[in-house]
Amino acid sequence: MSIVFLSPTGQTGGAEAALHDLLAGLRESHPSWSLRLIVASDGPLVARVKALGVPVDVLPFPVSLARLCDWGLGHGMWRRLPFGGRCAGTAFPALRYVRRLRGLLQKASPQVIHTNGLKMHVLGAWARPRA
Repeated sequence: MSIVFLSPTGQTGGAEAALHDLLAGLRESHPSWSLRLIVASDGPLVARVKALGVPVDVLPFPVSLARLCDWGLGHGMWRRLPFGGRCAGTAFPALRYVRRLRGLLQKASPQVIHTNGLKMHVLGAWARPRA
């Protein structure tokens, strides 16, 4: 079994702690499975997952995508744009990100893609290699 996990942050909150525990449990119960984490920012989660022996790729979000929704509401000029304007300003950087994410997913060729967080769910769906 080959599984790639996608996380929008390398920081450790509740969702990331649960992801770490899931990876640790899978590593222990199925040591032959191929597990990999692709994360959109560096942080303590990266080191903790690497310590489990799980490879990690850090693929940072473009700034405009990182600021969209939960990471950037209320920061400077970006805050004054309507949500639709923020989405439009993120379209091209998001497409470039999806292309890079698709490349990593094609290289890993997972049987399962597990997403943590709404941004990674949407981007992962767009980036999923088509059969």
